[in-house]
Amino acid sequence: EQLLRTFEPTCTEGGYDYVRCTVCGARYQKNFTDPIGHNYLLSETVSPTCTEGGYDRYCCDRCDDAYIVNTPALGHNHLFYQKVEPTCTETGYDIYKCERCEDTYSVDTPALGHNYQFVRTVNPTCTEQGYDIYRCERCEDTYNDNLTAALGHNYQFTRTVAATCINEGYHLYTCTRCGGENEIELPALGHYFVKEYCLDCGVWEKIAPYDINGDTELNAADLSVLVTGLLTDNKKSLYDCNGDGNVNILDLIKMKKEIANM
Repeated sequence: EQLLRTFEPTCTEGGYDYVRCTVCGARYQKNFTDPIGHNYLLSETVSPTCTEGGYDRYCCDRCDDAYIVNTPALGHNHLFYQKVEPTCTETGYDIYKCERCEDTYSVDTPALGHNYQFVRTVNPTCTEQGYDIYRCERCEDTYNDNLTAALGHNYQFTRTVAATCINEGYHLYTCTRCGGENEIELPALGHYFVKEYCLDCGVWEKIAPYDINGDTELNAADLSVLVTGLLTDNKKSLYDCNGDGNVNILDLIKMKKEIANM
């Protein structure tokens, strides 16, 4: 017989010799060998992460057949990272961070609430309430409690400013606690004329309507007082020189005429 060819075995198929009979020319196979099987070698590794699986790839170094061995995701490994302290009004929390991928989560801690302590008492005054002040020892927040009513003024008579013929007077009362003052007005007395002269202030009846500064004379001083009253809108009824019930420029004109006629 004649050896025509030898077929080597592969990973999955056996080998053999292909021969021919030298007598009759028939061809046939002989000397069979088993498949040699795959020879897998590690060709690639993809490491797993916290959230995704990895794998190892194995490839046969003879035929490129391959298979994969999966590895599961590792899962997070959270470790304590940072603490944010709670305050009186805001929640705190502890932060945990994964040592591999920086993923974080937090665990809340409740707000502490205020811890108020008594500070001092503010006594009431004549016009304002009294109260106790409480302050939080942690955050300095305050509130007032135990309100007490204002005392009100304790007025005592001080003195009297007597009214005159043309000017109001008043009784003056002063508070014994705060020094505040209160005036009770006394109306002007008005002139008491006998034979054209006031018995109280001596002013001549003819010029009495224009003697607004009270010096019993009609002159430029009265005119100055009236002008100032008009400019500052201090329009006292005393300044109504023409008796029309209004205080305006007409009273100034009337006074100037009377001064000119003196």
